Amino acid sequence: TDAASFTIASNTCTVAIAPAATCTITVRFQPTTTGAKTAQVAIAHNAGGSPSLVPLSGTGVNASTTFSLPAGPIAFGTRTINSNTTKTVLVTNTGTNPLFITSASAPAPFANVTLGTCSAAVAVGKTCKLNVTFTPTAGTAYGATLTIVSSNATNSPRTVNLTGTGR
Repeated sequence: TDAASFTIASNTCTVAIAPAATCTITVRFQPTTTGAKTAQVAIAHNAGGSPSLVPLSGTGVNASTTFSLPAGPIAFGTRTINSNTTKTVLVTNTGTNPLFITSASAPAPFANVTLGTCSAAVAVGKTCKLNVTFTPTAGTAYGATLTIVSSNATNSPRTVNLTGTGR
């Protein structure tokens, strides 16, 4: 009855499954209202009893998901042209639900941004680490903005300034 609260996040069962092998269907629960939610996944197959019905349930609660970043700017200092340095940026879950970071980006010369430990759900009150690499291409001062996007935080996207100098 609440199918919209449940989405298929991933499905490895879309190809033929060998005898004794397994596949996985991952369902994400993201209710938009409070209260008990139920639905089911119908799995069609060529074995007897198709489709198989898997019941789903969850409870939507009034909770907020927010995250914080360092005050910034994040300073990379002076680097030799075409050399690089990497800084770790701490992202803290300040909400009451697990936090899901979906992307982080910055323009060149800060363009090499990786999610690091932020690629997994961040528990309430915990911190994850993403990495930003600065590679100056000229002898000048650089400034840019790192943008971090969450699929479930109410204060997303968030930004922090980056600075660095090439010599």
